[in-house]
Amino acid sequence: MQIKVIQYLRPHGEPKALTVEIPDKFKNVIAKLDELDLRITCEQLTNGLVAQCISHKKGDFTIELTLPGEPTHAKLLEMLDNFNEEAFKSWLELLRK
Repeated sequence: MQIKVIQYLRPHGEPKALTVEIPDKFKNVIAKLDELDLRITCEQLTNGLVAQCISHKKGDFTIELTLPGEPTHAKLLEMLDNFNEEAFKSWLELLRK
């Protein structure tokens, strides 16, 4: 299946929509992210690391960092595999206080 990822480009963080292929087994996770108003973002930091996030309008809930030259796709799948809806809801509730 294909998903949308927002890449923030240097130097000013201009957003660019990307399409990324992931296994169909993540269909339910992606549906849950959509339901919770979450999106997947990525950007290359000035030190060369790549940050991939599950983001909400209130901030980045989860972040995975990849070293320069390392493949990022495996980290993306790991981040999706480890998504915890209850932890997200607790995090969001803390932000609302």
